[in-house]
Parts: sequence; C-alpha cells; structure tokens
Amino acid sequence: MALPHALVLALAAAVASALLLTGGAARRALGAALGFGTLAVPFVIVDSHPCWVFLVALGCLMVSLQTLDLLLDRPGMSAGRRVWHQLALFNTREVQPVARGLDGATLRRVLAWSPPLLIGLGLCLSSGLIESPLRHALRYGGFALFALAIFEVCSGGLRLVYGLFGLSPPRLHDAPHLSTSVREFWGDRWNRIVGGWLRRYCFLPLARRGHPGPGMAWAFAASAAMHTYLVLAALGWRWATLYGLFFLVQIAVMGAERALNVSAWSTRAARGWTWAVMLGASPLFAEPLIRMFEDLVGLASL
Repeated sequence: MALPHALVLALAAAVASALLLTGGAARRALGAALGFGTLAVPFVIVDSHPCWVFLVALGCLMVSLQTLDLLLDRPGMSAGRRVWHQLALFNTREVQPVARGLDGATLRRVLAWSPPLLIGLGLCLSSGLIESPLRHALRYGGFALFALAIFEVCSGGLRLVYGLFGLSPPRLHDAPHLSTSVREFWGDRWNRIVGGWLRRYCFLPLARRGHPGPGMAWAFAASAAMHTYLVLAALGWRWATLYGLFFLVQIAVMGAERALNVSAWSTRAARGWTWAVMLGASPLFAEPLIRMFEDLVGLASL
C-alpha cells in the first residue's frame, strides 16, 4: 500500500473508532478493533522510506493509546470531543481555556531551541563522515541535543497553535536536562504524553496495591514493547530489539539509583549521574534513528 493510502486508511479508522467508542458492547468492541487495528497499517506500506514508516507507526501507536483511554472513559465524551481526543494524541481533559493570542514566552523558547535542534542533527549525521576518536561523542552527543530540542520545539509549537484558538494543552515536556535522577527524567519531565499514559495504566494500578517496584518495571516493559513496535515497522527485528532494550535497561538503572541513594546527593552530582547514565545508554536508542536519518539524506546505507 502506498504511503498516502495508508495515511487515509489510518485516519479513517481512527475517526470511526472514536465515533463508535460509546453505547453498547458490540459498538464499543468494533470501535476498539478499528482503533487498535491501526497498528497494522505501517506493516502494509510499500515503497516508502523507513523514516516515513516510523512516523506513521508513531501516529498509529498514539491512536491505539487514545483508543484504550476512550474505551475506559466513564462517563463518555460527546462525539466531537472523542474525535478530537483520538487525534490530539494527548489527554484533552487537561486542556484549559486561555486568552486567544500568540504566547510570547513560548515563541521565544521555540526560537531558542531551534538552533540546537539543527546543530545536534548536523553533528550526529556528519559524524559518519569523519575518522576520529571523537566520532562517537559527536554522534550520540549530537543526537542527545537533537532529541532534547525536537521535543521542546514540537511541544512549544503545539502550545502556540492551540493558543491561537484560546486553548492551553497540558505541559508535554518539562526541561528533562534539569533532571536530578533517572526517575525524575522519565516520571516527571520527558515526554509527559506517553509518560502520563504509562503512569495511569501501568504504574498506578500496581502502586496502589503496594507494589511500586513491579509497577515501575511493568511501565518500562510496556514502553519497551511500544518502542520495539515503532522500529520493527521501519527497520525490522534487529534494530527494533536494540531500541526496545534501551527501555529495559532503565529498570536496572533505577534499581541502582535507589541502592545508591542518588536522591540524597548534591544537585550537581545527581544531575551528573543522570546525564552519565542517559548518555551511556543512548546508543541503544539513538543508533536506529540516526541510521534512518543518514539514509534519508544519502549519507549512509541501511
């Protein structure tokens, strides 16, 4: 299936799913089947670059997460609100009304993070062209800068767009580079869209029963499965396994963090620990994505 046709199929299934996820059991079951069924769409795309397949998979994954959220919703939303919730890809219940207009502070933040985004991407892509002991530092350090910046720019851009309509979406990203622990990085600051979903449906059900450790492990296992799916659709099992492994490693890292009592360290030491751990594990996460980017711009072959 060509990419445009796949996009139309996924969008139609997502909208139909949102409209059906109310009423009787049979209707809701059909809505759930359509919403979760979008996960198959990336695997039927042909003759398209892995980067685009990855992005389609990301959209379909988010639709499936919103499908579960709507399936469990009581009381139900209106039809229009369900469609918005399904396609917004974040928790629309947390949207707040604000005065319409362009938020100057958010605009300045987006503009400030745009050069680091380009610099980071340039560093990680150009690293493959040099032979130097600094190659890996440029490759993964540049990607870390790019990853931080792209989330800041995209979350800020979303807030700017919604602000024009008098709406303020929830905080989607909160300066993860300031984290003083790996737990804080994942739990409070990095990608609060998926983090919030994992907290609601994986961590809290077990934590409320007195099992926070297994709850945390289950959340990271679910995250590993989600990220494995994204790269599996684009690059196959080899790179998907590497990508998912990054999130399983975090379970051991957070166990070590508790054993070392990092929360009692100085801010500088705790922040150094967090950066060292995240950068040390980053090749597992970064390499599949960098290879896709390199191939897209003609710098390397997958």
